Amino acid sequence: MRRKINKLTIKAYKDEKFSSQQGEFTAAINPENLKITSGVDYHTAQGLGVSGTALKYKASLPRVLTFSLLFDGTGIFPDAEKDVEKQVNQLKEVIYNFQGSIHEPYYLRVIWGTIDFQGKLTNLALSYTMFQANGAPIRAQAEVVIVEHVEESVRSSRENRQSPDVTHRYEVKEGDTLPAIALKILGDVKYTYLVAHANNLNNIRKLKPGTQLYIPPVAK
Repeated sequence: MRRKINKLTIKAYKDEKFSSQQGEFTAAINPENLKITSGVDYHTAQGLGVSGTALKYKASLPRVLTFSLLFDGTGIFPDAEKDVEKQVNQLKEVIYNFQGSIHEPYYLRVIWGTIDFQGKLTNLALSYTMFQANGAPIRAQAEVVIVEHVEESVRSSRENRQSPDVTHRYEVKEGDTLPAIALKILGDVKYTYLVAHANNLNNIRKLKPGTQLYIPPVAK
């Protein structure tokens, strides 16, 4: 029996709360890796005659997700769509194209395994590397850069997640799993079973959209 492979999926939403899904793109060929970059910004002003600088915290920068997608029409990958240009256009419609209904491109959720990254596209670079005799591309690669967008209530939960007297409520969305929710709200998948226990859940991956979950506080 052929084993089912979990594919990277990008879901498009028209609102920053990620409640109104508009489209979806599933990678035929999974990326080799995903890179998530975090940064911290500091004030670095230095006085005259001072040899060093005392760093003063300014802000934690939004995380940045970077990955590459391969589109192949040579037949090497039997599950891949043979029309490379069609694949590229499907990707662009979900992550890049201007949407008149919201006057900007869609908000995005990138879901793969325990990773559930929400944000907006900041860069899309397409490289065409193989062509048919008539010039039609048969292999292309897309370099995708997405900057994290955190809805206000979730951001507040993250900032207060280690306060022992703070609890949270979370409404399950389509495609959510408990590991992804634990990572998003509490900052670490190790809290998955804490959330499961608090909600009397036996299955950490099959959640019904619209369910209200109790997110317990994390003690210092």
